[in-house]
Amino acid sequence: MQKIVEFLKSNGLSVFSLLAIIGLAAWAATKPGLPLIPAVSPDVSPITQITPLAFQSLNDQLAGVAKDLGLNTEVFSECLSSRKYQALVNASTQEGKTLGINGTPSSIVNGTLVVGAVPLSDLERPLDAQGGLLKPKTEGFAFLGKENAPSTIVEFGDYLCGYCQRYHDDILPQLRDKYINTGKVKFVFKDMVIFGENSQLIAEAARCAGDQGKFWEFHAKGFTLKSAD
Repeated sequence: MQKIVEFLKSNGLSVFSLLAIIGLAAWAATKPGLPLIPAVSPDVSPITQITPLAFQSLNDQLAGVAKDLGLNTEVFSECLSSRKYQALVNASTQEGKTLGINGTPSSIVNGTLVVGAVPLSDLERPLDAQGGLLKPKTEGFAFLGKENAPSTIVEFGDYLCGYCQRYHDDILPQLRDKYINTGKVKFVFKDMVIFGENSQLIAEAARCAGDQGKFWEFHAKGFTLKSAD
């Protein structure tokens, strides 16, 4: 106690000053909204934190894919923001409805409709026939295989459709090995947007990537995108 008194005297303070300081501190501690120590640094907003990938906006994810694929991101961003392919995607979706497609994935194999992420054998049966009546437009859409292949498969899909991802991961590789890479089948992907604006945006982004020769690479990544938007 003697040391405290000596310290106060050496700094021009009295015991009453010390008591006043203690009292003021006790009073401030009882008042809501007046914390003595800020919860975060005053230079950092509590909302400004590192955003986990799972919660990134869809636009950020699309830009990330474009960068990873080595695209000119400025050209890609301009294409996407201008909605260059909005009309194409809309027309593709409308055509699917006109052809009687109500769900994805749906494939038109030599003019015959095959619905679902079906086994390869279900797609092979109509490959042997050429009498299907459904003739979807394919001009202007990216394709795999030879342009003049004797058979054509047109898949209508949605990037946020889980079964479409299964089709891409499980069925398409089999088609590539047995039919596409051997020149027997021309494979075309057409957009059938059924899961809303996020699906629409991914579809348009894939078409923008196609302007730089990377449609199929972006197409593969498109099925993995999930959005917090």
